[in-house]
Amino acid sequence: MLSRNSNWFPCPTGKCKYGFVFKTTESEKTAVCDACDVKHTIKRKEERDEGFNEMLKEGKIRLCPACKFPHMKDYGLCNVLQCGKCNMWWNWRTLEFAKTSKELKDKARAERTLWEPGELEYQMKLEKENPEAFKELLKRNGIEYNPNYARGQG
Repeated sequence: MLSRNSNWFPCPTGKCKYGFVFKTTESEKTAVCDACDVKHTIKRKEERDEGFNEMLKEGKIRLCPACKFPHMKDYGLCNVLQCGKCNMWWNWRTLEFAKTSKELKDKARAERTLWEPGELEYQMKLEKENPEAFKELLKRNGIEYNPNYARGQG
């Protein structure tokens, strides 16, 4: 999770759930939260986290192709994500982006890039065998559980 990374700084208001990644080598930076427009100054306490850089190299963290905001994807979710900063929908594997999830999911289905190997099967098994863990996976990723959801419809 990004919140555990030393490059991540939460919005200081205490009410806003957003923040940003401080990726420069500067020791101090003034920034405005994109979610609530609060301006604040951030002071880096330590050098840039090499673990963050390593996770980028390994592909565990990928940058939104539209705005470069970093993201992580839980195992068991499809490759179509919505950026937490710019709200653009993008494909984890291909880095293509679109304005709607339907547009991108339709393209990903046609190109067979919607799921990483084994993830759809994992999700279906989890939903069947451990519904509470499945619901928690969705919740952790900002997805509301819908018992009437039919795969291929959204």
